[in-house]
Amino acid sequence: MSPSPAAAVFITASMEDVRVTEDWRANRLLEVIFHGLPESRDSHRIVHTGAFLPDVFCPGTANRWIVSQAVQEALAPFLDPGAFQPAAFAKLFDHPLPEPDGYDGYDDPYGLVDAMPDVPRFHEEIGAFWRLALPRADDLVPAFDALPMADKARIYYDSASYRRFLAENLDATLLADHPAIEAYGNLLVRGDVYEALLPFLNPRFFSIHEAGPVRR
Repeated sequence: MSPSPAAAVFITASMEDVRVTEDWRANRLLEVIFHGLPESRDSHRIVHTGAFLPDVFCPGTANRWIVSQAVQEALAPFLDPGAFQPAAFAKLFDHPLPEPDGYDGYDDPYGLVDAMPDVPRFHEEIGAFWRLALPRADDLVPAFDALPMADKARIYYDSASYRRFLAENLDATLLADHPAIEAYGNLLVRGDVYEALLPFLNPRFFSIHEAGPVRR
């Protein structure tokens, strides 16, 4: 997929959109191990396996997109320096990424992660990671304010409806000023930013939705 620089592209890490395997329990385990978890609901501190860290991962929503140093360097020409905040890891445990067909019977991946001890050496070995501190689509698109509360709840509940609504209300000025936007668990990026990110995205754990050319 090679969108034009003027196109808007949604990158989503939600397992509602990404199905690695047909077993929902295996999907949940894979999601938790690959993307990690926030330490708590409102925390930016991350709990992740230190056995491997992807170049791009998303431990929950609420502006928690995490990128490696290599990705930071690839995105630096497009984003303001303030968009990159040092990522903080509350715990780095030791667990490999399970194979999709090798589900090992855990019904509670969150309990598994909670029970895993921190491995101090991982904190020294992983190198630099960055949290993307991006503007939120809700704050940039005036059409959100005009929505009745019931409609807001509906589109927030369904990620496809959220993306569709946002795509219908994008304009070129918004993307020119904000080439990357946090969009309720989606990362909304301009086409040229997507091209810079593409080599770092694991296609098993992200889905891509092109919004098409934007309004001018």
